[in-house]
Amino acid sequence: MDSRLKKQAHPKGKSEDVKSNLSTSKRGVGKTVELVPPDGGWGWAVMLGNALSNMITNPLIQTFTLLYKDRFNEIGMSATDASMIINVNYAFGMGLGLIHGAVLKRFSYRKVAIVASILNAIGVGLTSFANSFIHFLMTYGLLNSLGASFFHPSFSLALNSYFKKKRGKAMGYSMTLTGIGPIIMPLLISKLMSVYGVQGTGLILSALSLHSLVGAFLLQPIKWHMKRKEEDPVEDEGNRQEDEDNTIISESSPNKFVSRFGVESLTQEEPINSENSIKIFDETTYTALKQTDDVENSDGIQNKINKVKNRKGAFQRLLERIASILDLSLLKDTHYIILMLGMNIVMSAELNFSFLTPLILDELGLSDYQTATIMSTIAAADIIFRFSSPFFADYVGYSVRTMYLISMVMLIASRMTIIFVNTFHPLLGVAVALGIAKGVRSVYMGLVMPSYVPLDRLPSATGLQMVFNGIMMIMFGPFIGFVRDVSGSYNWCIVAINGMTALTIVMWLTESAITNWRRRNLQIIIKSVN
Repeated sequence: MDSRLKKQAHPKGKSEDVKSNLSTSKRGVGKTVELVPPDGGWGWAVMLGNALSNMITNPLIQTFTLLYKDRFNEIGMSATDASMIINVNYAFGMGLGLIHGAVLKRFSYRKVAIVASILNAIGVGLTSFANSFIHFLMTYGLLNSLGASFFHPSFSLALNSYFKKKRGKAMGYSMTLTGIGPIIMPLLISKLMSVYGVQGTGLILSALSLHSLVGAFLLQPIKWHMKRKEEDPVEDEGNRQEDEDNTIISESSPNKFVSRFGVESLTQEEPINSENSIKIFDETTYTALKQTDDVENSDGIQNKINKVKNRKGAFQRLLERIASILDLSLLKDTHYIILMLGMNIVMSAELNFSFLTPLILDELGLSDYQTATIMSTIAAADIIFRFSSPFFADYVGYSVRTMYLISMVMLIASRMTIIFVNTFHPLLGVAVALGIAKGVRSVYMGLVMPSYVPLDRLPSATGLQMVFNGIMMIMFGPFIGFVRDVSGSYNWCIVAINGMTALTIVMWLTESAITNWRRRNLQIIIKSVN
């Protein structure tokens, strides 16, 4: 029996296509031999490296104001300036999200992780010497952000490359171990500050962050650990048929959209997607021309199209090329825009509240140790409910978006309680409630967008979300600091943060109601036609 062996090279950075790009097939033999991710083996070392690195670096960002709040007071820095430094750090890193994919394709995730770890450690170390707004802005706002921006996507790409079937389990283990850091680090920083002061503590934390290099060196290329797997082509055909059944794009007509949970729509301009829809519509460059009584022949139409293309200047072609690379056609989808804006508003509000938490507690008269204890309590409740919230959602049958909405309501309620509670022990109870809400939000924050956007467009959707999130941080963060400087109290900052979170709830519920109304009307029309 004749057989042929085809080998395909693996392009760097393509974690999702590992199985298809690194495959060898024997046609006509009855079985297919493919190279697949190990789903274990060295992948567990990669998972541990990811957890170790995040366990150290993530709390350093979250405890920035705990470490430097006294330094801010010494140099007379206003709340607006402090908010600007914090939000520039996040906005600059998120703005670089557009080039993450290109950098990871050009270089391996291992090289990027090594360089990012070094930059992150240098940024933390130089920040310890800061005694002015510009110094903080350059070292923490820009240099530290540059390292952290490329640090997380490189580790995430490596972890996703090594796991496919066990990806959820590996990510769960990694997130659980990562959650230990925010529990320990505030107490450690509090103890180090009492012994070595702010500058000495900053240098020690810089040395600790260099441990992320160990995790970076564990990110071996996936091609070293690929495994051969024999599969029955009959079973593969069944799996491919099941995947085809789940797509929303009809092969019979480029203008037809089929939702697994909804109905067919014959227009591209307003596709009807259900709340749990997995894929969004595929864009085309122009819509079909309508037929009229004065029908032109196909050659005349083509000539007109060619004339339009020839009239386009070089700059316009460049813009079209950039739009194609960045997949800016996503911005034509109203549902995606509403999801993205809502998540960006909530994320900006939550990040600013996390950074302001030590300052809020300091205003209430709590000591550094008490502040660190409350922050550790929040982190402990967070990690517990990261683990338990998916079981609750499965039991009650709530969707991803519903769980995320529940977490937003819980965040608003728990944050508002701080205004009426100002002693240590009651605040511990509030910390537990905040941790529960944060745990639920953390789990479903990363699932809202993938539940709507298809995987092949998810990197572009995530990159656009990061860019707009950075813009939101620059706009919203200094505004919170301005509210504090004008009012003289962080209570009004809490009110403003809750107001932004409530705005997202209103946006999403309104959009969901309109979508359901349109779907019902479309179903009525289809029934009447039939």
